[in-house]
Amino acid sequence: MITVPISKKNKFDDTVRRALFHLNTYWLFRYDKARFVSGQDKVDLWPTTNAGRIRGSLAPEEKWLLYNLATQLPEESTIFEIGCFGGLSTYFLGKGAEISDSQVYSVDPFASEMATQVSMDDGEEAIYLQADFNKPSLEDVQAVMDFHDLTDRVTLIEGFSHSIDWEDKPIDLLWIDGNHAYDAVVQDFEKYGPLVNKGGFVAFHDSVAPYGKKVTIKAIEDTVSASPEWEILGKQHSITYARKL
Repeated sequence: MITVPISKKNKFDDTVRRALFHLNTYWLFRYDKARFVSGQDKVDLWPTTNAGRIRGSLAPEEKWLLYNLATQLPEESTIFEIGCFGGLSTYFLGKGAEISDSQVYSVDPFASEMATQVSMDDGEEAIYLQADFNKPSLEDVQAVMDFHDLTDRVTLIEGFSHSIDWEDKPIDLLWIDGNHAYDAVVQDFEKYGPLVNKGGFVAFHDSVAPYGKKVTIKAIEDTVSASPEWEILGKQHSITYARKL
């Protein structure tokens, strides 16, 4: 596997990262028979009945970044994901966790309590909550993890991030991609950010203009960017990622 150190983004880094991502993706994922939804796709392209296909929305460089962050963690680290949907980001985190011998815990209400999910939506996630969109169930995503030999690497937790009992367990990589409303993003960071070990990472999806959401960008400005405990390392497509000092 070819990797480069995570550093602040510049034009040369971006070119190299893109090239290495495609090279790594070809060798790493062709044997898993995985197919991925591109960053431009916002609809259900493949049926959930085929466990080898993963529903989600990540740009190529975002997939690479999540995988690379997971590979660089210390051995036996803990990765905590908020917002799993069909398991696309979970898959890349899980494959990276195999390299660092880490564990992934992914929390999402999945297809349960849909009325509550709709009531919490601020309009940004409406497409994912429509009845005919068929949001994946816990069983659907578990089948995906099983298919890709991630059963023992990934633990799926059905519930809302603000209400599950995590018992203040330390975290090494926090991936926030749940409810994108301002208050929800702030709540997720304020609840789980303090649990991230020094040297650990936090990453936010949909947080970089023009791809991201203004409320998510504002939430990061008011929390991570304003805190002396965190250093923004860079941005990849719509992901902002930082390290705890």
